[in-house]
Amino acid sequence: MTTVDRTLLDLASIATEKQLRNAVAEADRQQLLDVPSLTALCASRPGRRGTADLTRIARERRGPISSTRSPPERLFLRLCMQRGLPTPASNVPLAGYEADFFWPAANLVVEIDSYGYHRSWPEQEADRAKDAALQVAGHNVLRYTEETLLAEPDAAFSQINHFLDL
Repeated sequence: MTTVDRTLLDLASIATEKQLRNAVAEADRQQLLDVPSLTALCASRPGRRGTADLTRIARERRGPISSTRSPPERLFLRLCMQRGLPTPASNVPLAGYEADFFWPAANLVVEIDSYGYHRSWPEQEADRAKDAALQVAGHNVLRYTEETLLAEPDAAFSQINHFLDL
């Protein structure tokens, strides 16, 4: 007899992604999915086959993606999860502004821009003022567009990893 978490962990090493997603969804439907417990179990087994996929799938199921405000922000969080990064806080008030994403331990703010909300001159000026205020308050600020995240995610995450010490 094993726990649901242990069963999902064992399944992760042999199942396809679709099968694993279905198993996690079923555990959630039966109110047996405990994401913090499951991700802790996965973290305690570094290098075990399937743990990264299981962690990502579980976090997507119940994680912070639902708290974002736009498709580019959801894309960014998915990319963070795929890379195994710590989950940033989203839509955080800082220095009189609202930061899209924030890692307090690294004092890192990441802003995600889209053409629809950042194309006019006044919007670009407001972005510059926000970045300056955050930097004056001692925060590191990185800003990416959806296009950059799609075309050059490794370059963007190399910069992020620098601040996160990964």
